[in-house]
Amino acid sequence: SRDRWGSTSKWKFGNMVLPAKNVFLHHTVTKVTAFPYKDAKVVENEGIARFGQMSYSYLVHPSAVILEGAGTKVGAHTKGNNSTSFGIVLIGDYDDAPGTDVWIVPSPAQIDAVRWLIYHLKVERNWLNDAAVLQPHQSVVATACPGNKTIPLLPSFRKAWDPTPPPPPPPPPLVVGPVQEVNMMLAHVTLSLRLDDKGNGWYKVPYTIDKIVSITPHSG
Repeated sequence: SRDRWGSTSKWKFGNMVLPAKNVFLHHTVTKVTAFPYKDAKVVENEGIARFGQMSYSYLVHPSAVILEGAGTKVGAHTKGNNSTSFGIVLIGDYDDAPGTDVWIVPSPAQIDAVRWLIYHLKVERNWLNDAAVLQPHQSVVATACPGNKTIPLLPSFRKAWDPTPPPPPPPPPLVVGPVQEVNMMLAHVTLSLRLDDKGNGWYKVPYTIDKIVSITPHSG
């Protein structure tokens, strides 16, 4: 929630029209750290400097932490669509980095977090039209956003979230060791107990306990 990560935005544009018609995917073009709250503050400060408030509806960290931004308040993420659409932003820079050999791409956990968030908005909150399909920012504005390393992964982002928990893992296979022969001398023992008038009595058993397999009570 905004309160938990320390948002200080003052909302300028009122509330969205719900359920929203569309949902757009963006990237922040900022550095990623191990601290999602800190990363969200960087994005918020940029939004306040440009628009006077947090720009995006929700932020998704590569660790899969989802941070509430504008939420159902009107954001400033997709020109001409802010009052009727959610803007989900990936924290990180997912454009090619010229001069480097390593391309940064959205993490699998980040992709799954977006999938869950869309399910949450559609099914659990009824804040997003069920027919809405996640669209890249560049589909409506001349921009590279959400990054050319994100675009090939759109089918993964759009895969419907299945709320059914996965089945438990199968039990480990039964491992049977080699058969070992055991030489045991077992004797069948019958015990007759002589009882007094109070039901007390005893009988000495002339066998060691390891040779007695079981004792079956007998009445009468």
